[in-house]
Amino acid sequence: MRALLFSTALLATAGLSTVTTHAGDWREPPSEFIASVMAVKNVSAPTISPDGKSAVYILGETDVEADDYDTNIWWVDTVTGEQRQLTHSSLSTESQLAWHPTENAITFLTDRENENEEYQLWLLPLDGGEARPLASMDGGISDYHVSPDGTHIAVVVTDPAPHETDDEEPPIETPPPVVIDRFAFKNDSEGYLTSTQSIHLIDAASGESSVLATVGFQPEAPAFSPDGTTLAYVAREGDEPSRLENWDLYLYDLDSDKSRNLAASALADCAIGGHDRPLWRPDGKAIACLTADYTVDNLYAQPELKLYDLASGEAQILTEDLDLNIGDLSWRDDGNALLFTVEEDRSQWLAQMDTANGDIERLLTGKLTVYGYGNAGGATVARLGFGDLPFELYRVEGGIATAITDHNIELLEAHPWQPFEEFSATSSDGTDISGLLVKPGNYRKGRKYPAVLYIHGGPTSQFGHEPRSTAQVFADAGYVVIMMNPRGSTGRGIEFSKGIFAAWGSVDVPDVLAGVDWAVKQGIADKDELFVAGWSYGGMLTNYVVASDNRFKAAVSGAAISNVWGGFGTDQYIHSYLSELGTPWENPENYNRISYPFLKADRIQTPTLFMVGQEDYNVPALSSEQMYQALKVLRVPTGLVVYPGESHGISTPSYQIDRFQRHLDWFEQHRD
Repeated sequence: MRALLFSTALLATAGLSTVTTHAGDWREPPSEFIASVMAVKNVSAPTISPDGKSAVYILGETDVEADDYDTNIWWVDTVTGEQRQLTHSSLSTESQLAWHPTENAITFLTDRENENEEYQLWLLPLDGGEARPLASMDGGISDYHVSPDGTHIAVVVTDPAPHETDDEEPPIETPPPVVIDRFAFKNDSEGYLTSTQSIHLIDAASGESSVLATVGFQPEAPAFSPDGTTLAYVAREGDEPSRLENWDLYLYDLDSDKSRNLAASALADCAIGGHDRPLWRPDGKAIACLTADYTVDNLYAQPELKLYDLASGEAQILTEDLDLNIGDLSWRDDGNALLFTVEEDRSQWLAQMDTANGDIERLLTGKLTVYGYGNAGGATVARLGFGDLPFELYRVEGGIATAITDHNIELLEAHPWQPFEEFSATSSDGTDISGLLVKPGNYRKGRKYPAVLYIHGGPTSQFGHEPRSTAQVFADAGYVVIMMNPRGSTGRGIEFSKGIFAAWGSVDVPDVLAGVDWAVKQGIADKDELFVAGWSYGGMLTNYVVASDNRFKAAVSGAAISNVWGGFGTDQYIHSYLSELGTPWENPENYNRISYPFLKADRIQTPTLFMVGQEDYNVPALSSEQMYQALKVLRVPTGLVVYPGESHGISTPSYQIDRFQRHLDWFEQHRD
C-alpha cells in the first residue's frame, strides 16, 4: 500500500460540477497565489556527465492553455551554473536521461512524434545537431540500458496485445473482453494488468533486435556489466508469480544466450517493486541492490543495501544496523564506496558508505530533502527541496550545497512561500510525535488563526522539509497548517512505522490530534475554527479523525477508503490485505475494526467533502461514493467530486486548480 499510503455534486464526463463549492464556471481564473503555484517549474532527474563538469536534467512546466504538462531537457555547468535548454518539444514528455558511453550525447525516452503516445529511445548530440530516434519498438520502450562500448542497447518492451492488428488490416472497432487470470490484476494508471513485457537486445549500428530468452515473470531493469558480456536484470519467480512481491536477480550471459538466477538464498530479493536497476561495481565483480522482505512487513518493509559477490556467490546486507529507509544507490568512480539517500525524521539526507568497513558518512544533512542526485568525476549534484523553496539543483561539496539552477527565483520573489517550523507534541499514550507548522505570511504572535490539520498519505511516508504546494495554498489563504508524522510514518524506524499494523485509525488518530492540541495550547490555532484534510491514506486518516472527534468545522477527504471490506479485490492492495489483515472470511474482526468510519458513520457530524479520480485503481471511486452516500443518508453536509479520466494522483492542471479551490471554498462555507 505504499502509494495509498503515499503522499494531494459529481463531475459529469463533460466536466460540469453539480456541487457548487465555488461559484461560477469551475474553470474560472484561479487566485494569484494558486496561479503562481501552478507556474512553479519542476526540476528533476539530475544526470551528471562522466567527468563531473556538467549535468543534464528535466524541467517540467504547466501549459495552462493546453491544460497539460510539458517537459524539456536542460544542461548545466556544475561549477559555474551556466544553463541552456537542449530540447524545445511541445506537450511531449522526456524521461530516463543517460550519458551515452562513447558519444558526446545523451539518450532519453520520449513520446514525441508518436501517434500512439508510446515511449521510444532518442539520442541528442551535445556538440550540435537535432535529437533523433535511436530505437523504436512496437508497444513502446519502458526502460533501457546502453552497453559500455555503445554497440548494443537492452530495452524493456511492452508486448503487443494479442488482438492488435497489422497496419494492413482494418482496425477492430469493438475491443475484446478483458480476460484476467493473474492473482494481482489491477494497478493504478494501468487498469487491468493484461500486458506482458520482454527484454530485447538491439544492435546500435543496424537497428536489428532480438528477444532475449530470459527466465522469470516480467523481466525488467536491465544493466550491462562493465565489460559488456553479461546483462543483469530482475524478474519474478514461481508458478503464479504475481502472488509474490519479491524480484530476484538474474544474470544473462550474452555469449551463451542463457540466464542464471543468483537468488539461491534467503537474501533472494534484489529490487524494490522491480524498479531499481541492479548496480554493477565498476570492476564488475559485485552487484549492489536494494532489498526488502515484503512477506512479513509488506507495506512497512524498509529497503536495505545488499551486495552480491559474484566470485563467491555470497550476499551481504550492509545496512543491517541502519533502521531507516534508504534509496537511490550509486557507486563512487573507484568502486570503494556507495552513495544513497537516507530518510530520517522530517528530512532526507545523502550518505556515503565505505563498503569495506561499513562506515557511513553524512555527505549532506539539514532541514532539507535530497530527492535525486548524480555523482561522477569526483563531483556530486543533488536535487534539493526545502519547505519554502521548490526543487532546484545544487552542487554538493564538503557538506555544503550551492545552488546551480534558479528556475523559480522570480516567481518566489513575487509570491513567497512560507517556511516550515519544527515542533513536537505528546500523544495520549505519552509518545512523542514530530510535526511541522506553516504560518500565514501575515502571522502575528498573540493572535489565534483558523487552522488546517493537513495529513500525509502513505501511511509509510512523512512530512519533511520539502515543497508542499497544498500547505502553501492553505497558508496563503490565512490558515495555520499543522502537519504531523503519526505512527505509521517513516523516518523513525520500522517499529514506529508498524505502530498501526492491522490497526489503521487507532494510535495515529490521537497522534495527529496531539498537534492540534499543541497549536491551540500555544495560542496559535483558534479552537473554534479547526479543519482537516488529506489525500490517499491522508484521506483515510481524515475519515478516522472525523469519526473520532467532532471538533472540526469541515473536512476534505481525498481518494480514501473507509469500508475496507469493499477494498478486497477491487483495489491494488491484495498483498497488503493478506499480509496485514488476513482474509475477510478468516479475520472479519480486523476488517470490522478498521472500517469504523463507514460502519459507524453515525458518529460523524463534520461536514465532509469527498474527492476522487474517476479511473483510480489504487483506491477506487466506490470507496468515496460509499462515504458520501452514508453521510447523505445521515443528513450530514457532504459533497462528492469525481475527476474524469484521473487516476490516484490528479494530473490535469485545471483539475489541480479546482481541487485547491474546492478545499478553500468548502472550509470557508463552513466557517462561523
